[in-house]
Amino acid sequence: MVVSGIDVGSITTEAVVVDGEGVIRAYSILETGADPKKTAEDALLLALEKCSRQRGELSYVVSTGYGRKRVSFTNEVVTEITCIAKGANFLFPNARTIIDIGGQDTKVIRTDGKG
Repeated sequence: MVVSGIDVGSITTEAVVVDGEGVIRAYSILETGADPKKTAEDALLLALEKCSRQRGELSYVVSTGYGRKRVSFTNEVVTEITCIAKGANFLFPNARTIIDIGGQDTKVIRTDGKG
């Protein structure tokens, strides 16, 4: 199983590819520009290329961020706050406060340890 997450921000778009064991296999970061949907597609394809995977191998894709609703090829659209909390919990299980400084705003998130 291979999954991907795409964060379509106002400044940059990031894509990550994660295998079935939760290991990050590749990621990409591109400037979002005027066409968030195309940038999301390009970021995903670049991340897949970096880990020698094909689009058809993805079992699930989630989009988040400022332009998350413009990405039509994802399985699920999730809010930034939810993704930030889940991601921080995955990488830093003991973290309880998260500060996200983005291109449009800054968020301070408190988590219970479950993300």
